[in-house]
Order: sequence, then C-alpha cells, then structure tokens
Amino acid sequence: MTKQFGGKVTPALKEQYSKSENWKNGVFQNLEETTMEFSFQDLPKMLYKQFIDRSGRAPKAPIPIKTFDKGMVNLSAPKLSLSDQ
Repeated sequence: MTKQFGGKVTPALKEQYSKSENWKNGVFQNLEETTMEFSFQDLPKMLYKQFIDRSGRAPKAPIPIKTFDKGMVNLSAPKLSLSDQ
C-alpha cells in the first residue's frame, strides 16, 4: 500500500488545503501533541477508558451534515482489493 490514504494530493487539493490554518509546510498539523507511545503500565488505564469510561465522546452540539457531491469522486482512480497486498 502506498503512503497516501485515499489517493495522491493534486495541486488543486494542495491549494485548497493551504487555506486551512492547520496546513503548515505541506502537511496537516495536529491541534494537540499526539503520540503512539505507551507502556504496559498504561494499558489498564487505556482499556478502562476505552471500554468503561465513555464520558466526553459525544459532540457538545449537533454536527452539521453536508450533502454529498458525486462530482468530487474520482471514478477513474485505481481500486484496491485484498489481492493488492
């Protein structure tokens, strides 16, 4: 699988992304520090938060729904299948 998820970034998309305040130096920046590191000491707490403590997971306000624009779908893009691995 290529490093792109969902396709290559075209010049038109880069132009659109550049208007975002989170787009810096050609990539999106996380709003807060994000790491994938954890120790086995952290595992019980992480499992508790995942399966028991579900507070704060719902949005505080309704999320606006945008209509789907079929014209934005690239039907000529290559399709992935399990055999591509």
